[in-house]
Amino acid sequence: MSYQSDLEDEHIRFQKLKLNIHLDNLQRFVQEVKKQWVPKTKEVEGQFYHGSSKGMDLKILLYWDELRCTWTTKELAFQGHLLKVITELLNKNRVEKFKK
Repeated sequence: MSYQSDLEDEHIRFQKLKLNIHLDNLQRFVQEVKKQWVPKTKEVEGQFYHGSSKGMDLKILLYWDELRCTWTTKELAFQGHLLKVITELLNKNRVEKFKK
């Protein structure tokens, strides 16, 4: 191995370490946002019309998606909330940048 290839290997290893640090920080951020999230929910009742379960009553819990302004699943509603939080952070950062 040459000195140049050793440097390249160390550079690649360093880049992977930096990526792992960023991913860890992003995961912690998402977990913190999820802890603080208080979703708006509503329960809907309806009839199930499929196969042998025709006429079966169902209760479905829907979640409000703040970004798209629709009732949806819990996962999509949280994604909308997370994107809204990120957008607000970016906008706040942009405004503070121009105040200086």
